[in-house]
Amino acid sequence: MKKLFNVLIGIFSAIILLLSVVFVVIEGRLLFSGDWLIYDNAAAGFFKYFFRLILALAAGSYSIFEFINMKKNNKVISHLLFMMNIALVVMTMVMIFTTTNMVGEIALLISTVVLLIKLLSFVLIKPKNEK
Repeated sequence: MKKLFNVLIGIFSAIILLLSVVFVVIEGRLLFSGDWLIYDNAAAGFFKYFFRLILALAAGSYSIFEFINMKKNNKVISHLLFMMNIALVVMTMVMIFTTTNMVGEIALLISTVVLLIKLLSFVLIKPKNEK
């Protein structure tokens, strides 16, 4: 059962990493090319692109640390990744209002599925010293 959860987390972490790399390229290009200057309020446009870039970077770093933790299996890193997963769910809930073309909804779905997999793994897998 533990291997199944690790495989599922690995698959979804790979999907998150792939999507985050794509969005880092897209949002970084839009930010650094000055595309935010065409908005009526240039500062609001800048912060919109900047925070979406930060969200993509955070999701990418989360998935990289998830892969590292699959090898190391550190308890402290596991708890920090769980908190980061909750933060990703909250950030994607906010992102729904600033994105179009179902990007926010897909990001929310993926981050929620990973959170549910982790919650199920915590509930269903007992440590070796407990019964």
